[in-house]
Amino acid sequence: MGVQAPPNRRILLGVALCSAACVWFARGSFAPAFFLAPLGIAAYCFSPAGAWVAAAAALGANGVITMSGGDFSALGAASSLYFALVTLSFSWAATGKPFPQVSAAVRMVTAAALTAAGLIPLLLFSGADSGIYAVMRGQAELVTSAYQSMIAPDSLEAGALGGAVNADMVLKVMGSVALRGGALASAAFFFFINRQAAVIVSWFFRRRAGREHLSLFHAPLRLIWIFSLSLLVTVAGTLFKLPYLEIPGWNLAVFCAILYLIQGGGIVLYFLARPELPLLFRSLANVLIVIVFLSPVVNGIALGVLTLLGIAENWIPFRIPRQNGPASTPEG
Repeated sequence: MGVQAPPNRRILLGVALCSAACVWFARGSFAPAFFLAPLGIAAYCFSPAGAWVAAAAALGANGVITMSGGDFSALGAASSLYFALVTLSFSWAATGKPFPQVSAAVRMVTAAALTAAGLIPLLLFSGADSGIYAVMRGQAELVTSAYQSMIAPDSLEAGALGGAVNADMVLKVMGSVALRGGALASAAFFFFINRQAAVIVSWFFRRRAGREHLSLFHAPLRLIWIFSLSLLVTVAGTLFKLPYLEIPGWNLAVFCAILYLIQGGGIVLYFLARPELPLLFRSLANVLIVIVFLSPVVNGIALGVLTLLGIAENWIPFRIPRQNGPASTPEG
């Protein structure tokens, strides 16, 4: 019978492995999109303090690797700062420390907003010869080639739009969409898949992850008024061509819409978790949800329906109404 390591030593070993995995995923070619998941595993399997230690160690290791590679450029510094911003934001979203009174969903979307805002100076530092610009240019060229391949060479559309749709135009559209909430939506999705990956892995080890159940999430009271105001500001900024109104309005509207999307998903999960439903039905429903969200066009419709469902709960109590606090909208 082997000698088991003391609990504190096992925790330190697990935190160290999570930190190393974070840096390895972030700087490698194997699953780089999941480099935040190890920090979530540290939070759910060990403790909030363990997650923060893993994040600090990952930041230190990433900085040492960057400096040892001789990258002292402005872009290198901006990339390191952005890595720190993403890592610290996700650690707060996963642990709730500080400000534990904020719900997990709100923390996740707020952290995504912080990382989306931090992306702007990184893009400003990226020149035409940088790696970031090369990645964006490659994505734009991929979109352009895919669009042109769908058009017959001798068709009317090919003659009218073939020359207009190019990589430069796609890059311009991508930048415009990113400023108007696209970056926020992408960051929120990025954080969500990393959190879910951490929850799944942690469930196998500790079976205590997901302490804040999505099926019980309600968007903050009065959010409907902020959402309505953001739509008004967006429309006014668009009509009067005022970007300083339109761009913040779009981002605020997307922020609210993501929270309502999560609330709509919580409503669906709430009904699927009801014990009177047969296990086979719940299993098939979960499989169907995965198929829908992996299907192009259909997944966009599903996301829109869930968002509207979350908004509708301001007036229709789909789940058991909360007993604390006033209604989301005033009566009378």
